[in-house]
Amino acid sequence: MRNPQNLLVFRSGLLGDTLVALPSLWTLRRAFPRARITYLWQRTGGAGHVTAPEVLAGSGLVDEFRELSIREGRLARLWNYARLWVDLRKSRFDAALVLEANHWSRRPTLFLRSVGIPLVAGPGKRVPKVYRNQAGRLPRIQHIADELLTIVSKLGVGVPASASGDMALPRTPEERRKIDGWLARHNVPADALLVAIAPGSNMPAKKWPIDRFADVVASLFESHDVFPIVVGGDADRELARELIGSWGRGISAAGELGIREGVELLSRCVLFLGNDTGTMHMAVSAGTPVVAVFAATDMPGRWDPYGPGNRAFRLSVSCEGCLLRECVREGMRCLLGISNQQVAAACQEVLTRRLAGVA
Repeated sequence: MRNPQNLLVFRSGLLGDTLVALPSLWTLRRAFPRARITYLWQRTGGAGHVTAPEVLAGSGLVDEFRELSIREGRLARLWNYARLWVDLRKSRFDAALVLEANHWSRRPTLFLRSVGIPLVAGPGKRVPKVYRNQAGRLPRIQHIADELLTIVSKLGVGVPASASGDMALPRTPEERRKIDGWLARHNVPADALLVAIAPGSNMPAKKWPIDRFADVVASLFESHDVFPIVVGGDADRELARELIGSWGRGISAAGELGIREGVELLSRCVLFLGNDTGTMHMAVSAGTPVVAVFAATDMPGRWDPYGPGNRAFRLSVSCEGCLLRECVREGMRCLLGISNQQVAAACQEVLTRRLAGVA
């Protein structure tokens, strides 16, 4: 499309799902700087989960938000679809993008086509089942951010090369001032070497044991005299208290900051250490080097910290790809097989390179 004026982008999911769409949103905004971009989001979690407007409002990447609500009963859901159909038809969009992975249902694409939008680009046909190799392991696949960029390219837009999309989330001067004040109120020295730790997760199967986080960070005290800040949501407050009590230093930001304020805080850190969570993607967006510990619940590579300079530890096991929220049979052996020493060594390497000014 040469000069679209009114674009619709559909994306479902929570914090991490929204953040990995940033390379696509940046590509659209740069390709069509004068276009009005409406972000149609679908809530997939209950109360307390981060929504797309909380992440993107005020970023300049999106001009308007619409919500597709599917949480009510069947009749209410049909009514919501009908109201949205009429609303979208009145809006006369030039084009729509369905930013979903190929393994998702094609219903959103079909729904938007029924509205009468001239061009609707979405995921291709559902990918065939991924088979294990001869060693019984799953192959590494394309990162979800790059998969979404492939959909953007269907508009005839040039997209960044693999792992090179822009993950930055713009922040305002007010958000920067708020973090300045927050650090000052907690008496954090201006020259402190800040390290962010995210020990939580909404999925128990993805939580590396908290005592291992404690040990790894304690080793960084000896080598680099770091100052830890525990980050996460309200549910991580108790984990933060436990860790800070064991270290005898550090502060907690768990549940205290908005999303872009949290990204601003993470941008002040020299290292992020955590589990596979949306907070990890916030650190990537902040430009902070990431060392992340992954359970083998999903496909290798899909949700890694995006871009170069980050480290993801994932142990390949026979039960990988289980997609379990809680490991009830294997004793979380994919996570427990990742040792403190491995993670500590990676953190030491990242800190040494960062302090030496090496990307």
